[in-house]
Amino acid sequence: MRSDEGSNIESQREKIIGLGKLSIRKSYYPQLQQQQEALKQSEAQLRSILHAAPMMQFVIDHNHRVISWNKAMETYSGISADEILGTDEQWRAFYREKRPVLADILFDQTFHLLTVWYREKFSRSRFVADGYEVTEFFPNFGNLGKWLHATAVPIKDAQGTVIGVIETLEDITERRSAEEALKESEKFLNSVVENIPDMIFVKEVRDLRFVKFNKAGEDLIGYKRDELLGKTDYDFFSKAEADYFTQTDRNTIIKGEIVDIPEEKILTRMKGERILHTKKILISDEMGNPAFLMGISEDITENRRMEVALQMARKKMNLLNTITFQDIETATFTITGYHELLKSLVTDEKTKKFLEEEISAIQRIIDSLNFARNYQEMGINPPRWQNIHQIFLLAISHLDFLKIKRNFDVAGLEVYADSLLEKVIFHMMQNTLRYGIYANEVNVRYMNETDELVLFIEDNGVGIPDEEKNIIFDRGYGKNKGLGLFLVREVLSITGMSIRETGEPGKGVRFEITVPKGMYRFNEALK
Repeated sequence: MRSDEGSNIESQREKIIGLGKLSIRKSYYPQLQQQQEALKQSEAQLRSILHAAPMMQFVIDHNHRVISWNKAMETYSGISADEILGTDEQWRAFYREKRPVLADILFDQTFHLLTVWYREKFSRSRFVADGYEVTEFFPNFGNLGKWLHATAVPIKDAQGTVIGVIETLEDITERRSAEEALKESEKFLNSVVENIPDMIFVKEVRDLRFVKFNKAGEDLIGYKRDELLGKTDYDFFSKAEADYFTQTDRNTIIKGEIVDIPEEKILTRMKGERILHTKKILISDEMGNPAFLMGISEDITENRRMEVALQMARKKMNLLNTITFQDIETATFTITGYHELLKSLVTDEKTKKFLEEEISAIQRIIDSLNFARNYQEMGINPPRWQNIHQIFLLAISHLDFLKIKRNFDVAGLEVYADSLLEKVIFHMMQNTLRYGIYANEVNVRYMNETDELVLFIEDNGVGIPDEEKNIIFDRGYGKNKGLGLFLVREVLSITGMSIRETGEPGKGVRFEITVPKGMYRFNEALK
């Protein structure tokens, strides 16, 4: 009896425990189901995010098998997810032979292999703890190979145990190509700057410290660029020189345009005092704010010395010519005087005719001397800007022009011409008085033609016959052999101007002087 009773009690206890377990399962099962369903949805969302991500991504588990291979990986590598999931062949996307990828090394913590497989191309991740980065060209990736930036990050469970690795790859081929092109461009520009024979320097606008100096600058100044960079003018030049350089720098910054300094002196370390022609320009940053000041300096010391020597030689030659001309003129005047005396004493007509021929020959000598005197002055003095109205008035002040009406339409016009321009106008107006016969009016006007300007000088005299228009500027043409319009053409040609005659015979001459671009301007103050 007792045995049966014990058996019944044990049976009832088990029933009670079973009923308790069933009750517990019935109570918590719906909640457990919800949690599992939420987990499934979360995993599905994560897979969807990884698969749709624009950057290449794959995931390996603790067995180094691929458990995720997104769409971008399929597209770039040409390997489908179905083909690679569940395998450890992730290396096929990058290499011809099996070897560990970054994710494999990170999972195994075999960091010494990074130097074996990636050498100096790897680094710790800048953004993710425990992550590593690699930038490398993969020749077997895709059709033509790709530059990729890979980042591998460990995946940990709730206890912090690494259970896998996710590797993300970015195609930086275009960016890398652009960077390489930029480097090549910078290398080329640096080579150009370095080999330019003129000194080139760059200063920061803030405190005018040197940030760049080329080789020509080193040779000229006498300091190595390592000594110059980061320093100012006050570290190398006297205070007076440094003050001057700093002032011109500040003027350039204020003006915001190129400042041309035709001549400035500088005391160098090894070459003594030099004369420079310097141009300075302001360089702005991307926002348009002043950032740097660049200077280009040409050493013109030798040119200036040669110019001074040449000027001295010219002065000596002119002095010699002047003395020679004066001696010849004195001799010709003396001979002319004796011929006039002989003419009064000689009665034979044939002898008188010979004397007249001799006097004519002497006059040609005098004319040639006058021409030579005028021609030798051409180009001695540098060209300069000259106001047409003013130079015309100066030219005719030497002539009897009171009966000639003058009409000017050249307000403010200036041309860059030889200092003998006044003599050019003088010869042209002298011809009007001598050969215009009934000329009583002169017009001076201009017309713009594209980039050139045409200056017209006209009178209302007898004009030039058509058959002579092409020879009037030749030496020897006209009554005064070798003078006049030949000299006019030569003087104008010094600064690139040309002249022709286009008047109508019987109605007056019209000289057209063509002035090239850059050789004329308008002075508003003189209009």
